[in-house]
Amino acid sequence: MQRLPALSIAIFGACIFAVTATAQGASYLCQGTDPDWTIELGPDSAQFTYGRSFRFSIPQRNSAQNRDWPRAMTLLEDQQRYTAIVVMDQKACTTDLGDYAYSAYVLTQRASAPIMLAGCCDLVAKDAE
Repeated sequence: MQRLPALSIAIFGACIFAVTATAQGASYLCQGTDPDWTIELGPDSAQFTYGRSFRFSIPQRNSAQNRDWPRAMTLLEDQQRYTAIVVMDQKACTTDLGDYAYSAYVLTQRASAPIMLAGCCDLVAKDAE
């Protein structure tokens, strides 16, 4: 049986870590029309604009049981007055603004009125941040 050199094992392990960290730390730009809204989702925070602009932390992320997609994120506004849930799926999506790789739904509220927004997302390139 042939043994792998320790350096090869270390490089392989580092590559797996880098791929996992990139997937978990991905950033997305999501938007919808009629009504107009945008949400920039980073690794730890989000900027949501729907009429007004709000900054959210993302304390929780998960995916469907035993699957990579769809993914859900719980958003908590910095002043803890507003919340939102974003559900993204790896399905092609089209809006008036163009074609995108991901579909998205945002569940939030205005006062006591629940709101569900639909739109599309793209992965944001690292150097565009």
